[in-house]
Amino acid sequence: MQNKFETLYDFIDRAVKSRKYPENTGMALKTALKLFEAELNDDERNSIEKVENNIDQIYQSVFSKNKNFSAGSLATYKSRLVKVIGDYKKYGV
Repeated sequence: MQNKFETLYDFIDRAVKSRKYPENTGMALKTALKLFEAELNDDERNSIEKVENNIDQIYQSVFSKNKNFSAGSLATYKSRLVKVIGDYKKYGV
């Protein structure tokens, strides 16, 4: 089973196609993935579980490098990432 971070993009595409997520929700979720993906190390890119385990440290890194975002919007992006991982573990695997 492939459990790489990029698998989440495919999961969102499939969820939009099967109408589990509306189109705009899918786009918002992908935006959150892209924001966090920029801060992942190789281990995290290769393991959704590692992302989940390190979410707070990854969030701190995203937070410190994205001063143009408000704390509230970054928290929203983090919650979207957590939602996608949860949905993927529940339905996508």
